Amino acid sequence: MNEEIKDTLNMQLYSVIQFMGAIGYSFEQLEKGGFLFVDNNGQHKAHKYLSVNTAVKLHNCRWYKTNNKKGEIVYTPDLGQVKGVYLDIEVCPYIHKLSEASKVVMWSKIQYQSKSKDITLANNNAHLVQLADEEYDYFYNY
Repeated sequence: MNEEIKDTLNMQLYSVIQFMGAIGYSFEQLEKGGFLFVDNNGQHKAHKYLSVNTAVKLHNCRWYKTNNKKGEIVYTPDLGQVKGVYLDIEVCPYIHKLSEASKVVMWSKIQYQSKSKDITLANNNAHLVQLADEEYDYFYNY
């Protein structure tokens, strides 16, 4: 069986942008080149700016239900397995459901190249994706 290899870079980037938008970040291109996620609403005061690579980690990680200091139920990212990344971001249950529903792909395998200031696929097999909903197969012609 000879299947065509499809370029899924834009689909994966779109999934990350949608996910980050749901938790309050916008995707912006910098004047000097490059890209960044910015919290324009002041929701995440300690993390106003996030790199594309950190956004991908947030998109791909598991989020855990917990209680914050006020006793409210919140979801926080489990980045314990991700070396060198600590984020104390928390979202309410509604935003968590919205962010998960906004994903197009289950896992994004893109990365930001700081030298070239480009977003690329992370490796040779990164074009292979699992759609977050089987109905997206028709929409994205995957």
